[in-house]
Order: sequence, then C-alpha cells, then structure tokens
Amino acid sequence: MARSRWLMAFLLVLCVAPAQLYASSEQIVFANTDNPNPGPSATGVFNYTFLNPEDKFFGFWVWCEDAEAGNPYAGECHGSLYFYGIALTKGVSGTLSEGPDGIYHMTVSSRDGKVSCTLWNASPVITRGLTNTVNAICAAPAGSGTSPHSVVQVTGH
Repeated sequence: MARSRWLMAFLLVLCVAPAQLYASSEQIVFANTDNPNPGPSATGVFNYTFLNPEDKFFGFWVWCEDAEAGNPYAGECHGSLYFYGIALTKGVSGTLSEGPDGIYHMTVSSRDGKVSCTLWNASPVITRGLTNTVNAICAAPAGSGTSPHSVVQVTGH
C-alpha cells in the first residue's frame, strides 16, 4: 500500500511540474489593424529612408514566447509584416527581449532578407484593444514607423 502511494505521489509530481512550467510561459503579441482610413483605428505609418511611395501604411502581426518558456518555442517570434506602398508582405521570425520592464523588443526578419525590423511597445503600461503604440525601425526596407492603434497582448506573466 505504501509503495503505491509513493508511486502515485511520484507520478503526480512528474505530471504537474511540467504543466506548471508550460502554464507560466509568457506570450507576447503585437498586432495592428489594416484600416488605411484616418481615425482611432488607422494603421501605422512608415517613413522610408530611400523610397517615397504614396501609401505609407504598414502593418504587422507577430507572436513571441519569452526565453524562459521551457518549450520548443522559447525565445522565438513568428508572424508577418506588410508595407502597403511597396507591395511587400513577408513572413518573419526572430527573437524577443525585454528591457526595461514591460518594454518588449521583437527583432524579426524574413528568410530572403527583404524585411529586417525591430518592433517595440512604446509604454510598459499595456491597455486593451487598439490603444497601444508600437514603434518599428527597419534595415530592410530602410526606415522607421509608428503604429498608434495597436494591440499589445502579454499573457502568462
């Protein structure tokens, strides 16, 4: 009887410990709207260094998992960035860093190098809905942008 109790206790710890580890992983999502109209839900504006397209709007949806996640996606980011005026949409992947507290930096690029950017939330105070500002600086396409109507979602922290 005592042996079966020890076995049950061991199995419980074996099953619960990994579940707790995965449950505590922090996930961060940056997303903005694709609405090119002015107003409270307009998409971001990108200022190109060398190009001057009429349409300056850019968009993104990137999901990251923190480095301490304890699963195969730890520290990774995946998503897409789009630059409307130059008809460029690319899947991206990369890494996540945090610093100072509550400011997340997503450094992402496409496999072909046509997109290489760092995105970060402007404030550690994260609010619901399309109410956060996300900034971007890019080596490709060269330039910088701001999206004042973005979703910043942080879970599991």
